[in-house]
Amino acid sequence: MRFSKKGIHGEFDAVMINGDSVALIEIKYKANLEHLQKLITEQPESFRRLFPEYKNYKFYLGLAGMSFDDASVKKMALEAGVAILEAHGDHAEIIAPNLKAY
Repeated sequence: MRFSKKGIHGEFDAVMINGDSVALIEIKYKANLEHLQKLITEQPESFRRLFPEYKNYKFYLGLAGMSFDDASVKKMALEAGVAILEAHGDHAEIIAPNLKAY
């Protein structure tokens, strides 16, 4: 969904809120490095500015894709503490060994 308020814009594919935590999931058919960078550098701050009632919450990030541009995107995401959600046939695999709060 796209949101806009007072010159602040944001687009969030999936948002989950539980207790004092927010999960932002960027969903792409073929995820690439640009998607990962935008998720890390822009999404949490945009959400906090658009929805100030969540500004003190912990943010967890995930990058979901049917496929990934190359293996380095998944590797960089995991090193940054971002979860990977990847389709495998009739199920999805979630990889998050080093999940980090942003």
